[in-house]
Amino acid sequence: MYQPYLARTFNSSGAFNKGKYNSVFRSYQNRLGQRFEINEMLLNDENNGKLTVYNEALNFDVIGHPATLQKLKGVKEQGREAIYDLDFNVGNRVFSISAEGLTYQEFITVAHNIARQTK
Repeated sequence: MYQPYLARTFNSSGAFNKGKYNSVFRSYQNRLGQRFEINEMLLNDENNGKLTVYNEALNFDVIGHPATLQKLKGVKEQGREAIYDLDFNVGNRVFSISAEGLTYQEFITVAHNIARQTK
């Protein structure tokens, strides 16, 4: 899984069900103040997970996986001009990732890496 360069802090939490994790939250921050968060959820019959996505919300593609990409305004005074948010699924795993302080290309590269590494 993605390990941000110069990671200074790492936080993780998740939902444990029947001896298995069904969801995991990871938060990374480096010495430059760049932040990256990954929410990952497993959809399966045991946890009764279902996903409804409206076609109107799909505006991006992550190496063959339909996605919803949003660009939000960051705090310019802190050098963070944009916050990126991307929601997509690979098989039965749903990802919601967001980043602050990364360039658009850095963010998309990480999203592609996550999708490639997901089995």
